[in-house]
Amino acid sequence: MAALAPALGGEIPMDVRLGGGQLVSEELMTLGESLSQTSDPSLKLFQCAVCNRFTTDNLDVLGMHMGAERSLPEEEWRAVVGDSHQCKLCHYTTQLKANFQLHCKTDKHVQKYQLVAHIKEGGKGNEWRLKCVAIGNPVHLKCNACDYYTNSLEKLRMHTVNSRHEASLKLYKWSYRNRATLLPREEHGRWSWFGGLGVNHSETNEEV
Repeated sequence: MAALAPALGGEIPMDVRLGGGQLVSEELMTLGESLSQTSDPSLKLFQCAVCNRFTTDNLDVLGMHMGAERSLPEEEWRAVVGDSHQCKLCHYTTQLKANFQLHCKTDKHVQKYQLVAHIKEGGKGNEWRLKCVAIGNPVHLKCNACDYYTNSLEKLRMHTVNSRHEASLKLYKWSYRNRATLLPREEHGRWSWFGGLGVNHSETNEEV
């Protein structure tokens, strides 16, 4: 199990197991759902679930976003206390500046630095993710049409060619076009997004 960094966010409210060194699990995404959901009408098909802010309809553009180099204000990740040089991200301390510089070039430090900077792009409402920063693959992506999460751009590409995604995409596009008039209505004890519109459910199967 990848190491957690409690100093960046305090207590973890549940036992989160991060398989294979991944950033977050599906359970952790549920944990932060109330803080990170967005009602932005410009929401695109694919979403970066690290910053939870960037959305696009183009997978190549999503890949460029994930690969962008990021930076943090120096006071957020390093400190000099007396003769000691400290890395706040990795909890590393040394009295030798040369050793500290070497530490900053390690894969572990660079990956954590980039991940924390990426999370902070999402603003205060996204900082709950700092409670569970894991060393591993800092990729976490979402298909908004299917509510599908993955840790790989290639897996997301594969997801987009299956029939279930194609069916969800039609409904997603239909809902997007009609979002201004979609109203919930309770019928027979259950809520329906279509009943109040006088819309035949078969209309959601139209070609888009």
